[in-house]
Amino acid sequence: LNWMVPDDAASTYGGPMTQGSRKRCASCATVYYDGYWNGVYLESGATASLYNYTPYLNQAFDDIWEGWWGAGSTYGTPYRAAFTAQSDYPTILAGQTATGYLEYKNTGSMPWYDDTSAAANSALPVHLATSNPINRQSAFSSTWPAGNRSNLNFTIVYRTDGTAYSTNPHIVQPGELVGYSFTFSSPLTQSSGVYREYFQPIVEGTADGAIANVGTYLDVTVRTPTYSAQYFRQSNYAEILPGQTTAAYIDLKNTSNVPWYDDTTAASNSALPVHLATNAPMNRQSTLGSAWPTRNRPNLNFSAVYEANGTTLAASQHIAQPGQVVRFGFNFTAPAGAAPGLYREYFQPIVEGTADGAIPYLGTYLEIGVVAPRYGAQFVRQSNYADVARGQTSAAYLDIKNTSNIPWYDDTTASANNALPVHMATSSPINRQSTLGSAWPTRNRPTLNFSAVYESDGTTAAANQHIAQPGQVVRFGFTFTVPSGAATGLYREYFQPIVEGTPDGALPYLGTYLEIGAH
Repeated sequence: LNWMVPDDAASTYGGPMTQGSRKRCASCATVYYDGYWNGVYLESGATASLYNYTPYLNQAFDDIWEGWWGAGSTYGTPYRAAFTAQSDYPTILAGQTATGYLEYKNTGSMPWYDDTSAAANSALPVHLATSNPINRQSAFSSTWPAGNRSNLNFTIVYRTDGTAYSTNPHIVQPGELVGYSFTFSSPLTQSSGVYREYFQPIVEGTADGAIANVGTYLDVTVRTPTYSAQYFRQSNYAEILPGQTTAAYIDLKNTSNVPWYDDTTAASNSALPVHLATNAPMNRQSTLGSAWPTRNRPNLNFSAVYEANGTTLAASQHIAQPGQVVRFGFNFTAPAGAAPGLYREYFQPIVEGTADGAIPYLGTYLEIGVVAPRYGAQFVRQSNYADVARGQTSAAYLDIKNTSNIPWYDDTTASANNALPVHMATSSPINRQSTLGSAWPTRNRPTLNFSAVYESDGTTAAANQHIAQPGQVVRFGFTFTVPSGAATGLYREYFQPIVEGTPDGALPYLGTYLEIGAH
């Protein structure tokens, strides 16, 4: 292969273009025409001739290529990215969250490092940043490391085939793919609409991010929460006495497009809690709500959450998903001085913290009858008449059925129930001082506690031996003691149950008595 420069015989070189030193003419200096040229190894004469083509003897081929034909640098661009995949555009309710995903290929010549690997490799980390404009503060960024950085670490790294995982999930080699997964968090007050969120990977710490913006974005659709409820069932209407309490509940179905949270779960889900509130008018102070958290909120937590069938318990008892049923359980307490009558209590579910409660009024109510105490008693049986020697003692009892509309309490239980105790008292006249009562608490009260409480059959022991519910039977057991100096003869002792502390004893006189023969 001969190389000749036209019209310049002195620059003519003949012979094969092989590696080594060559002269253009006998008097010329030795010049490398091939082999190593400016630090570039040239394997063949053909390549050498390109690098040394006259008149550009001292200009390398890469300079000719870049300068004359505008082909750009022949060296690899250090940082460059290509879009490869993304998630579907998310739809999100105001106050809720949704997940997004973007994926890029490292098409540059340098590895990418995240925060986990950058320092150890003395490199600048590559982050996913907001764009258009760069470092824009996103409205959805409350859970991000910063308002303009959705991620500081890679979520997943794939090999060049896009399927196999890379050996290092924190370094993206040239040709490998990296995925960024992150959360969009919509503020509760955000308006409905479509929000276009732009992103681009950047080399953190460089003046312009180093990686050209490839125009990636996700369209986030925000919908306003719609709150609604449907009546499902409620407890029966109840009657209570002044000073007494009764349990009640209202079951409502969540027909909203968002979950309901109670006070146990609302804060951790960045949500407003759903409470049952009084109504007619809204936030009315209830006469029967002395045991509630406040007089207009009977409960701040759900009593139960059921699936849509209203019987199967839901997985979470403090979050009601759309379609599930919530039980709001609470107590009504009639004040001690409450006037007898029918009390209608209206309720509605509300989203606490909204201007109007957010959930439409359903017209739900419960009726509670407050009734005046009605005391009654009925004789059931008594012990046999006894003969007692003077100075001796004999046991006796009277069994009385509670025909009142309220329980009877003895001294063991009355105070704890804010009630007046029921005692057996002497009668004819009332509170007569008995000759045979030396062993009693007082001469006119043979006992202050029930000896036994039976169910209405008079034989089955009741669950509580110191409270007699309406219909149950109380045994008042005591002793007679005949004084040693008492006259012999027949002693008739009259008794009646009384509600201690009332002006007239409250319970009717039954004419009950026991006869004791002293000898």
